[in-house]
Amino acid sequence: MKIMFDFDASVAEQIIKERGMICQSFDGQDVYIERDIRNSLNVKEQIGIYHTLKDAGKSKHLYRSGDLEVNCADRTMKKNDVVIHISAQETYLLDLLMTNPHRVLTRPVLIEYLEGYTKHLIQDNTLTVHMSNVKKLVGSYQGKPYIETKRQLGYYWTMDVQKGQ
Repeated sequence: MKIMFDFDASVAEQIIKERGMICQSFDGQDVYIERDIRNSLNVKEQIGIYHTLKDAGKSKHLYRSGDLEVNCADRTMKKNDVVIHISAQETYLLDLLMTNPHRVLTRPVLIEYLEGYTKHLIQDNTLTVHMSNVKKLVGSYQGKPYIETKRQLGYYWTMDVQKGQ
C-alpha cells in the first residue's frame, strides 16, 4: 500500500517511523518499512489522527466533559471536585479519545499511538488493561459511561467535549 502525505515532510517521516509503513516520499522515491499495515483500518483517517495529535503526549490541553475535567499538562483529572493523578499512558489515551469524541478509534490505532509515545512495544492485552484502567477512572456521568467499547473494533468517547487551554 502506498500513501502520499500532504503535510510537512518531517511529520511524515515521524509517522513512518512510528507506524512502520510502506509509503512514497515527496521526491517519488518509495520508502519501505518492515512493519505490515494490512490490519489497520481506514489508514488515511488514522494518519489524520496522528498528524493532528502528533504532540498529544506533550499536550497542554484541558478538556471538560460532563462532570470530568482532564488536564493533560499536569496529568491530572478532576471528577466531582476530586483531583486524581493519572499516568502518562492514561493521559495519552484520554487526550486521543477526547479529541475525537463520538468516533470509534480502532485497537490498531490506539496501540500504534501508544507505541509512538511510550517507545515500547504495546501488546493487545496491554491496551486492554490500560483502557480498563481509564474506563474505571472516568466512570460514568448520569448513568452513561464516558468510554464505550465497540466489540472487536475499538473504543469511543460517548459525550460531547469542550476543549480549553
